Amino acid sequence: MNKGSPFKTISAMTLGFALATVGMDTVTGQLRLTFGNPELMRGFDFLIAVIGLFVILTCVPLFASILRIPFSIIAPVIIAICAVGAYTVHNAMFDVWLMLGFGVVGYIFKKLDYLIAPMVLALVLGDPAEDSFRQSMLFSQGSLDIFFSNPLVGGITSLALLLLFWPLIGKFVGKKKVSAA
Repeated sequence: MNKGSPFKTISAMTLGFALATVGMDTVTGQLRLTFGNPELMRGFDFLIAVIGLFVILTCVPLFASILRIPFSIIAPVIIAICAVGAYTVHNAMFDVWLMLGFGVVGYIFKKLDYLIAPMVLALVLGDPAEDSFRQSMLFSQGSLDIFFSNPLVGGITSLALLLLFWPLIGKFVGKKKVSAA
């Protein structure tokens, strides 16, 4: 389970401790969180809420004070922390160079007024969306009819296609209005 990583070892030990402390119900196979006393869980929820509120109230002024530091001082610190984080993933300088390369690409995109949020969304959701599309195609044996199989799915697919082609539709309708006037 841990494959030599100390963090995974600590996680495995914590999980083992939790299972030993909390226990498993032998009849249902579910975790026994409250030992038959739901009041314990309510008290635990309240404790978590109080601790969360305390952390928020004490840390927000600290993080807000970081904004007073000039950007010329904090930018190299951020880059150094990111480089250390990139290096520690695989202990390879390639990851640091990759981080710097994507930083330069991000800077260029920022200067060219590209929207960063859609790009990040595409990078994050691209692979799962492609896997889901491939799974749908395999399930339907290559037929696109699966995307219109019921009214809900058909409506969502139609809305997605409309939003995809909206810029093209807008240009076509705009040219039509200009030529008519």
